[in-house]
Amino acid sequence: MEDALAQEDLSDPALWARAEAAWPRELAGAAAGLARLDERAGADPGFVARLAEREVADLTWAEGAPVGLEQLTMWRHGHVGQGGGLMRAAWAARRLCGPVALNADLGTAEGLRSFLGLASPERIDPVLLPTIARATGAAWAEEAAGWCEDMERLRGLHPVTRALAAYTLWHWRELSDPGDMVEAAVVAARIGAADAPALRFLPLLSGNRLALRHLGQGAEARLGRWLAAATAATGHGLRELARLGEWQSRAAAQAARMQGKLPKALVPLFLRHGLVTANLVQDEAGVTQQAANRTLLRWAEAGLITEISGQDRYRFWRVQA
Repeated sequence: MEDALAQEDLSDPALWARAEAAWPRELAGAAAGLARLDERAGADPGFVARLAEREVADLTWAEGAPVGLEQLTMWRHGHVGQGGGLMRAAWAARRLCGPVALNADLGTAEGLRSFLGLASPERIDPVLLPTIARATGAAWAEEAAGWCEDMERLRGLHPVTRALAAYTLWHWRELSDPGDMVEAAVVAARIGAADAPALRFLPLLSGNRLALRHLGQGAEARLGRWLAAATAATGHGLRELARLGEWQSRAAAQAARMQGKLPKALVPLFLRHGLVTANLVQDEAGVTQQAANRTLLRWAEAGLITEISGQDRYRFWRVQA
């Protein structure tokens, strides 16, 4: 932890309240951007999952152990992959876009164990078993309980500010392995979206993958950069939604020129799933695989979708917005 932070009482509500007071317009702007993105995201059930995958891909890049967006997206849609990095990234994406009820786990040490996949063996997320290497005994539980107490004292802060305090205190209490940015960022993102029930997490890295590496020293300086990162990321998300809206209009026009019900069914299918295979089209649209493949190829020729796996069989298609 930086020297300036080491000299501050990071659990003192007055410290963070002073930091908030230094950035009133920036805090209001970040909160407004998050509210707009939350409102728009509620109308697109697939967007939150896609945004979470992008956030995690950027986060792993910033940490120095990158998992590519396409690699992560294909893994989450059933593509065979290997490595603890992929499983860890998939865990992070699931936690970011998981139900609001997950936030209840962030209030106790035992809840944190469950959220992180560090609980008793019968409660551990099976996908994380190969990646768990840290000690999870009494020393960790004591620090986790201390972190929960810190966060309770900071409950009066704005959620976006409280998220930064959570991220900073997490590292200060060494609740993750040295160099691990993912866990603290996921926990903080959930806390920051307390007022965004549709989105469920605070985006921070879209448009600036280095945002969390350059927070600086001192609570006030860190909050200024944190707010700038949140504002940039929510703006990026809003622009992505606008691009998807334009794509939806183009796709609907293309579907209207094609015969049959399948082309029209593809538009909501891509918006809902983000990544589509011929098997998925076959199952959800009730058509043959040949018809699914034929229509997907026609959409690719029209510039509406692109194939990302490079495979000849079991191909993965996504929107080309």
